[in-house]
Amino acid sequence: MTDASTKPRAGATAPGTSRAARELAWGPSLLMAAALVALLSLTWLLSGDLVAHADPFAVAAGRAGTSCVGLSLLAAARRTTRRPALEVVRSRPRAVAALGALGVFGYSMASVWAIGLIGAATTNVVLALLPCVTFVLGLWLFRERPGVTALVGTCVAAAAAVAYGLLDRGSGFGVRGGVTPTRALVGVLAAVAAMVSMALYAHFYGKLAPDVSSVVALPSVFAAGALMLLLPALARNSFGHLTLVQWGQILLLGCGVYVPAYVIQHELFLRRGALFTTSVSLAVPFTVRFCTWGLGKAARPSLLATALLLTCCVGVFLTMARSGTRAPRS
Repeated sequence: MTDASTKPRAGATAPGTSRAARELAWGPSLLMAAALVALLSLTWLLSGDLVAHADPFAVAAGRAGTSCVGLSLLAAARRTTRRPALEVVRSRPRAVAALGALGVFGYSMASVWAIGLIGAATTNVVLALLPCVTFVLGLWLFRERPGVTALVGTCVAAAAAVAYGLLDRGSGFGVRGGVTPTRALVGVLAAVAAMVSMALYAHFYGKLAPDVSSVVALPSVFAAGALMLLLPALARNSFGHLTLVQWGQILLLGCGVYVPAYVIQHELFLRRGALFTTSVSLAVPFTVRFCTWGLGKAARPSLLATALLLTCCVGVFLTMARSGTRAPRS
């Protein structure tokens, strides 16, 4: 998927010692991981509130479009990233389109559809299986070997998240209407589709620009995905029913929350690899669950839910501590 030149680009990270030092520095990675959990939790809460009252196509296209604007402004703010960001579009159009279809169109559409059917927290629980799917795809597509400890940590964390989803019943934030068995099945399938899209995206992202910063690479990817989302939204006149308050929420969601979240997430993809980054996101379902309780949108979590939270955190710690680093292949 890549046709990278042998010459270094502006905005690229120089190979060699500087990159090795960056990969070995765990402190910044852990700080970014904590910030990523907080930002992703906020995206789910805002998305759940929007989907409960607005057309899912409008929410998906709106947040992707505003994210694209924010990322483009971020890249255009500096001369060292402005030209390389445009060069990515020119040199790798097929890779940009593929990543936009997986990580923006596929993930956004499937996830907001699932939220409207089964709720934000329940959708998040299904997505907690993302590290396991990422691991399997890594073995199948790229022959990656993350290590036994990382595998055990991922499985422990995912099992705790799944058990939490089966046992906890206070997670309906964002549901549009009643949840029938048919709606629940379709919602779970939509969440699974979102999970697979993101797992593939996490692996293939490094193929786009393994030594280029996320600020350079992301504007073109999100522009492609936003265009794909815009067509069905316009065909359904999804934007015509949005209020000014909802437009403000979409703007906040896209530019104020998703932009820093995506920059941090994609930097972690390059620093620590797909398994580490998706494992960090396992903490998000629990954060969302406790936040919905704090906001009065759900019942108080049980002692069992709290125990599963601690178990999940242990699994995430094992995955983070022993997954190592992986330089994406070109």
